[in-house]
Amino acid sequence: MAENIRPLGLPGFEFAISKKGILRKDLAEKIGISYQGLWKIVSGELKRIDPEILKRIACELDCSVDFLLTNPPQPSTPRGNREQGERAEAENSKAVA
Repeated sequence: MAENIRPLGLPGFEFAISKKGILRKDLAEKIGISYQGLWKIVSGELKRIDPEILKRIACELDCSVDFLLTNPPQPSTPRGNREQGERAEAENSKAVA
């Protein structure tokens, strides 16, 4: 039965770290673990992750632990909504000028 356990990993990590704009080695240093330790957590190599480490990662990346553990939402902007937003911005800039 133990063979069926999937590695946990952090599916939301890549999105969060890219949004924050921090290097992995710098994040590892800030949360007090090695770069290799962070890699093992993110890749899912570890079967158990210390909850305190998860909290530190989430805090540094300005997101929740839940976000790190789940797949991040994929941004989807319907074309019509984007065009409406662009038109509104253009009209607002004309009004200001």
